[in-house]
Amino acid sequence: MAKYFFSSFADGDAVAFDPQADVLLFDNWFLSPDAVSVLSRNLSVVLMAENRRVTLTGVTVDQLNASNVHFIGYNLGEPHSAVAAITPAIPAYEISIA
Repeated sequence: MAKYFFSSFADGDAVAFDPQADVLLFDNWFLSPDAVSVLSRNLSVVLMAENRRVTLTGVTVDQLNASNVHFIGYNLGEPHSAVAAITPAIPAYEISIA
């Protein structure tokens, strides 16, 4: 199991992500789910926020959910699941986290 922090990635980084074991934390207190865009491409997902694009390889957008993507919000000590639902904006191509 790996825990990834969005703030540790540089623009253009890619990481193999296992949705069954790994967790991605959006760890900037000011970053809300509304500020993240998601693009689904083949067998990868591109997350765009804070002027950077990070690619999760080996995962589809359907595999991202509240158990493997969390936001640490507004100086809360515990991560909370703000990604209770991932809603497609354009089916199969682009979605946004709501």
